[in-house]
Amino acid sequence: MLSFAAGERNRLRLESAKRINEWLKSDPDLSLIVPIKERSLEIFGDEKRLDHLRGGTTNLFGQVSLTSLGCRLCPIPLPFEAGPATARGQPILIVENNDTWASFSAWNRGAGRYAAVAYAGGGHGKSLAYDEMFIDELINRFRAEGLFYFGDLDPAGLRIASRAAERRAQRGGLPLEPAASLYAWLLNRGARTALRPNERATLADLAWLPEDLRGAVESLFADGHRIPQESLGTRVLTAGESPFHPR
Repeated sequence: MLSFAAGERNRLRLESAKRINEWLKSDPDLSLIVPIKERSLEIFGDEKRLDHLRGGTTNLFGQVSLTSLGCRLCPIPLPFEAGPATARGQPILIVENNDTWASFSAWNRGAGRYAAVAYAGGGHGKSLAYDEMFIDELINRFRAEGLFYFGDLDPAGLRIASRAAERRAQRGGLPLEPAASLYAWLLNRGARTALRPNERATLADLAWLPEDLRGAVESLFADGHRIPQESLGTRVLTAGESPFHPR
């Protein structure tokens, strides 16, 4: 265990490696994989030490896997509401804003369109980046066949979704796709509000949308408008307005 640490010059890291080595020599039960902070408390009496040592990776000191210590990372969870049992295997919908999430969650209890409806965190740019590992857990838990995102039709909303989709693609995760019919409904029926001055969408962010919607969205922004997703809320969902078929 200590062979890799022979050249370690950082005193705290070397002491940590020695403590891990001593703990492993005690023949601990590694058959049960526990959360990393629980294992850290067991080894060091400090629940945060292993997190500090891994430095944002899944290895300690660049060589020791968390699995070898019988522990795992626990992603920060996204709030979500599961659909009815009959919706297992259906797609998961991630919604940008809280009130729309509440409306879709309530509607989905009866509609069973989605395996789960998750809340993305209110448009904070880092929200999905923090919680993408938990999205993977939801996909596995509900055996979801797809992953869709629905947010405001404005440059900020597109940026959050497209960047998250790019990160998922780089990781080889289930693609994060736009909920095309919901965005189409916003374009056709949603309430337009003023776009903030100098707010622009990049071509890369627009490219996340289906090709048949991009032109209309570009025109929307060029006219100085945006469409809040709250346009598509409880009243519309409970009325079942045709030809609205959410995905």
